[in-house]
Amino acid sequence: MGHWEGDTLVIVTTGYNDRTWLVGGLPHTESLRTTERFHRKDFGHLEISETFDDPKAFARAWTVNVTGDLMADSDLLEYVCNESERDSAHLVGKASDLKSIAVEVAPEILAKYPGVYAGTDLSGFPVRLEIFLSGRELSVSVNGNAKRVLTPVSSTKFLLPQLEFLEENGEVVAVQYSTLSAAVRVPRIREGK
Repeated sequence: MGHWEGDTLVIVTTGYNDRTWLVGGLPHTESLRTTERFHRKDFGHLEISETFDDPKAFARAWTVNVTGDLMADSDLLEYVCNESERDSAHLVGKASDLKSIAVEVAPEILAKYPGVYAGTDLSGFPVRLEIFLSGRELSVSVNGNAKRVLTPVSSTKFLLPQLEFLEENGEVVAVQYSTLSAAVRVPRIREGK
């Protein structure tokens, strides 16, 4: 059931069965009730809050907050959900397609980004991003996995995975890390060399 509370769309959902999983693989019961709140902060930004309340599965209700950013002049990636396959091999397109949207980023800007960024995802699981600079290319290792070259689409945004470097007072303090299911702010804990 949906309704408006001022400029926020609120959707309350009940009637779940217990055969699905929540964020991060958490189980739930048929008592689950979710409340989603969608608020357009301004033209390019959407705030989404989802509260999970299941007194038979959890000691208290818990909330996940995410943001959505408008990526003007870009195409949406098609999301293919076949047998819950969420890896990049099941997305439509080729890695070489990224080269057509890549932009040139000045070396002095690239030099600000290497380092270690660590935090947790929306489920509370650790996220560790190590950003490396080699020549004029940034690459990332996510949770110790193999490095992947990042494609710049602006001076702060890079793709596959989608990262946006965040600054405060001219210093890089975090990265907005987006996956197919959510976006999280991951703080910088150490600068790179």
